[in-house]
Amino acid sequence: MLSKRLSVDLVKLALVTKNGNSSEYGETFTRFFYRFANKSTIPGLSKLADRESYKYQRIAFLLPNIETVINSTRYPVYQITFPVVSICNRNQLNWQRLEAAKSMFLPQENNTEISELFELIITAYNTFQFDQIQVFQIFENRPIHALTHINFSLVYEYMSWSCEELLTECKWRNNDINCCDYFFQRHSQIGC
Repeated sequence: MLSKRLSVDLVKLALVTKNGNSSEYGETFTRFFYRFANKSTIPGLSKLADRESYKYQRIAFLLPNIETVINSTRYPVYQITFPVVSICNRNQLNWQRLEAAKSMFLPQENNTEISELFELIITAYNTFQFDQIQVFQIFENRPIHALTHINFSLVYEYMSWSCEELLTECKWRNNDINCCDYFFQRHSQIGC
């Protein structure tokens, strides 16, 4: 729908500027390109149109070749290398596992303050994004030294949703396939 609207906008702008000079048309096309690229799902196109990107960064995003072209839908699915498909659950952690995580990573801990601190740190991991590391600033004046023996990356991994929980059924050409053979967990810039 968005691409149709942008195409119609481009036609309207082209008609408006048809009688104008060529610099106006170039300006119109440039505006359209930036608007389209910023909303595009084509990998790298938004970086190409990012006005804050340096010239060499833009060139780097122009160079990659298309990896996948599907010639035939009858080609065996296991031999087709697909481009990236990202599924990002807004709830990064499965909170039903919290008590199990506490018993696994905080064995024999009876201190409720330490237990609450553990929960706060996990909550910060749940909302964590790589460009927003300040979520951990709330722990500056907290006794986190009592939890330094815990690898919170492992806690995060333990509490994360599994592939089986996120993807219950996958089909390719009306055949059931195991989703988790084709999807794997990868952390992105937004934390999931």
